[in-house]
Amino acid sequence: MKRRTVRTSVAATAACFALYGNQAGALAQIPAHIVPGIDEPTDTWGTVVADVPGQADSWVVRLNGIAALPNKPMLEARYPAVEGAGELNTAGEDIADLNIGRAPFGKSSTHYARALGEQIPGEKQDSPVVKSVGSAYADAGGGSLDVRVPHTMQESEGEKPPVIGAALTAFQVSALAKAGKPVALTSRINGGALYIGEKQIADLGKITGVNEKVVFPGSSERLPLAVATVNEMVTTDEKGQPTATPDKAATSGYVNAVHISILGPEIADITIGHAAVLRKAPEKEKAALRAAAVPASAMLRGGTFPPFGPPPGVPVDDKGIPKGKEIDNRWWVFVKLTEAWDAVTGAVKAGFDWMVHGVQNAWSWVTSWF
Repeated sequence: MKRRTVRTSVAATAACFALYGNQAGALAQIPAHIVPGIDEPTDTWGTVVADVPGQADSWVVRLNGIAALPNKPMLEARYPAVEGAGELNTAGEDIADLNIGRAPFGKSSTHYARALGEQIPGEKQDSPVVKSVGSAYADAGGGSLDVRVPHTMQESEGEKPPVIGAALTAFQVSALAKAGKPVALTSRINGGALYIGEKQIADLGKITGVNEKVVFPGSSERLPLAVATVNEMVTTDEKGQPTATPDKAATSGYVNAVHISILGPEIADITIGHAAVLRKAPEKEKAALRAAAVPASAMLRGGTFPPFGPPPGVPVDDKGIPKGKEIDNRWWVFVKLTEAWDAVTGAVKAGFDWMVHGVQNAWSWVTSWF
């Protein structure tokens, strides 16, 4: 796959930093889809099913916008269940490879995703679920996770494109919707880091604020390589669409432990640790929630444990935190990640171009008869 070198103005770079670089610790949510230059997926909440008042969706990792590869969550749980996603998805401590087709992008040890409707987890990890009318609950997490994706362009001709990475240890996110209360979102990352290649640019274990921005710097002549939001928390309407600012009366929303938007001619989007809930509330309840004016800090909580422990069977330490095996954060060097992705995405793009060319030729042949 031929990669393009993109140059941008200093003004554009400054605008991006103005939007992202000064947001550390801010509760004000700036969904990436409303920021110029970032084509955010329209399904940031997840899969919304029509005419179901209470819903939940969670996944461990999702890649969007990578060439023409399938855009779907991996290790997902869903309520109501949909094809390919039931209400629980778990795995033990054995290190597993994460691939899209034949394209490697990560490794995982211990993970879980859970989505419940009309019920919530019990007090202890092995307790049965408890009926809770009108509730929706989603959580996701893992012991160890390392994700690496090559950037879509290189600094200069002949150079390999940089590799964007995120490594997380003992991470947990949750989203809870209950009758009479606004949505409650939590995110906690015990350790890990963000990387450009082998260079660490942020210590995730030290970030506990909500919607904290981290910029992956590029050269001085171009936009940043990527922008990450750590402990991303977004309130939404009843259709899963983000509100412009945190809505204190919102009964729906989603959280991502880490959300990375890779900037370039081909926008790529990575979410790690996702939990989302929808709850349709009557207007009277919404009015009461607005009058109560619950502070955003009570609804959106970074560096905070979920209200319930992981699902039964998930390996945990003596504090109930998911534990996994240590992952070598140089695994991607040994598999020649960039070359592997070039081969796969190049083949996919070639097949797509061939199909488009064939359709165009067929259409030209048809129209030539008229």
